[in-house]
Amino acid sequence: MLGVLSSTVGLVLASFAKSAFVYYLTYSLFVGFGICCVRISNFLIVSKYFCKRKPFATGILTSAAGMGLFVFAPLTESLLDRFGLEKTLRFLGGTVFVTGIPALAYDPNVQENESNNATIQLQQEKFNERTQTKLVDCSVWRVPTFTVFALTFALDRFGQSPTRTHLVKYAEEQGLPAYSSSRLLMYFGLASCIARLVAGCVCDLTRVNPRYVFQVGSLITAVSVILLPLANNQTRFILCSVFFGVGNGITLTSMNVVLLNCVEAKRRASAFGLANFLSSFSVLSSPPLIGFIADEFHSYKPAFYLVGSVLLANTALPLVIFCVKVNRRDEREPQTLIMPVENHGQIQYVSSC
Repeated sequence: MLGVLSSTVGLVLASFAKSAFVYYLTYSLFVGFGICCVRISNFLIVSKYFCKRKPFATGILTSAAGMGLFVFAPLTESLLDRFGLEKTLRFLGGTVFVTGIPALAYDPNVQENESNNATIQLQQEKFNERTQTKLVDCSVWRVPTFTVFALTFALDRFGQSPTRTHLVKYAEEQGLPAYSSSRLLMYFGLASCIARLVAGCVCDLTRVNPRYVFQVGSLITAVSVILLPLANNQTRFILCSVFFGVGNGITLTSMNVVLLNCVEAKRRASAFGLANFLSSFSVLSSPPLIGFIADEFHSYKPAFYLVGSVLLANTALPLVIFCVKVNRRDEREPQTLIMPVENHGQIQYVSSC
């Protein structure tokens, strides 16, 4: 609710802004903070509520953003044309406030782990004693899976954020009408929404590793961005947008699944928050950087080739996990779900991460 209230206040105050400086204080600060609160808390709530089918539930939650882009991109454009910026911002503020009302039904008193095994409880109690005074637990950086995928997530955002930001402008420069160019975001959003649902189903399969699902999505994204400079008509732009959306959906769902399950429950909030914090620097810096490169070369093509190369290299980054020697101390602490397995009368504990 804090995030919803912050976003609502920011949008309403921004509707009265008369200068860019006021937008920085209202839209950037209040809305940005609110979006961060809503995004992170949503994923943590879903992860807390679901034991079975958790990847599929994560995929459904992730797909909501893609569906929102598909619906609100043309809706916002229509509202701007008919009512202007001020009334549009107030409408969006009211919409955000209404969507926060269902959060009042959330019950935090949910037993996340149904296991009553004494050994697991003892490990959890020892961990609680070490971290009860920490607001942010930086020990998650000692978990190789988290460290590698946090960096991978940051590079993925570095490549995808500017592509989505500059896609419409680049299409207009290539001769597409403004109406057709803005529709590319609809195709992107719809493809991303479907891909996020499918990726959630795939990651829910016991024999499928979400790490490899991410690499497949990252490869699709990289190829679509590299081929984007070759698009010179509406059909090719639509194809690139659709494949870019598919890659975006696969990478986001699989990345969220990995980040939410590579550490135990007590460190999950710190891990997910730190990963998103690191990726926010990419979201902040990459769009203006790509815009600067496009201005210097008087073309978006070198910028998109650079972005595609980064995404292509990022596809191989998760393989670093196989080259990292895991610290024995961290191995003894459960990184994800710990399952008791009986072996000749003895109970062994197997980590799924």
